[in-house]
Amino acid sequence: MHNNIYITAEEARQLAYSYFDGTISDDDEQHLTAYITHTPSATAQLHAWEQEWLSAYTPSPATEAAYQQMASRISATATRLRRLHTWRIAAIVACAASLIAFVFGIGTYIGRLTAPEQYFTCSAPYGSTATMLLPDGSRVTLNAGSTLRYSSRFSTNDRRVELQGEGYFDVARRDVARFTVHTDGYDVEVRGTRFYVSAYPTDNYVTTTLLKGSVAIAYGDSCYMLKPGERATLNRLTRQMQCSQVSKTSSGWKQGNIDCDDISLGELRPIIERRYNVSIHIADSSLAARRLYISLVNNETIDEVMAALKRTLDVKVQRNGHNIVIEP
Repeated sequence: MHNNIYITAEEARQLAYSYFDGTISDDDEQHLTAYITHTPSATAQLHAWEQEWLSAYTPSPATEAAYQQMASRISATATRLRRLHTWRIAAIVACAASLIAFVFGIGTYIGRLTAPEQYFTCSAPYGSTATMLLPDGSRVTLNAGSTLRYSSRFSTNDRRVELQGEGYFDVARRDVARFTVHTDGYDVEVRGTRFYVSAYPTDNYVTTTLLKGSVAIAYGDSCYMLKPGERATLNRLTRQMQCSQVSKTSSGWKQGNIDCDDISLGELRPIIERRYNVSIHIADSSLAARRLYISLVNNETIDEVMAALKRTLDVKVQRNGHNIVIEP
């Protein structure tokens, strides 16, 4: 469209509209970058153009297609993605691949700094999992009953997410920008790696298991560095942190499996509840303390799981819809 970097203010305005809409080309991106960089009043103009665009915005086919592409990446039965301010989500998806250099190459994007901070949320309901792609290219898979939240100011320079529940993270590498997973137990800080974090609010433990790369666990005034094959475990009751080698990565839930070598029935209860979207009451505390081995790898139904528990622990099981009672 433009054969040199010298464009008029009106041409820059049209390119800015294309940027906001997520349809700008690579060449036009360079021209707009040059205009912003070399024009003293460009920052104020960019902000004014954003306000004009917002007041008259109608999603373009490309933007809507970008949103649908993102939505299709999320498991059909697994996700409740809250479409808060759709234009911002879609524009991030449409621009992520080609516009990172523009947005952050010139320092900061004034519209994102001056606009009120908002949060986007992806949830995996009980009985399902969810996968989402973040604006920086990082991929997150959530286990059942989990929620991931990030700010509208999430960027390649400030990559911070908040996790309640359990997630698998495949983080896009950025040497100069750390990626932080905040939980109510501790923060996990990385730059590019693969790891699991489990931080369900009702669980007694917060765990991080590293598959590849390295992570730093920031807990209070202490920092714990993990190597692949290691796990950091915070006991919420004692506030003690422990790092250990692991033989299994607890990754079975990504394939819909449950595989536990040594677990109490009480510890197993929330795992089964989240996996099958049921509510389980264990009638006796001594029964809840009984330990067992369980491996569910064949898409077993909840009835099959309860039948196996009856045989293994010699207990009684009563089920009424989503409610299950286990008795001695």
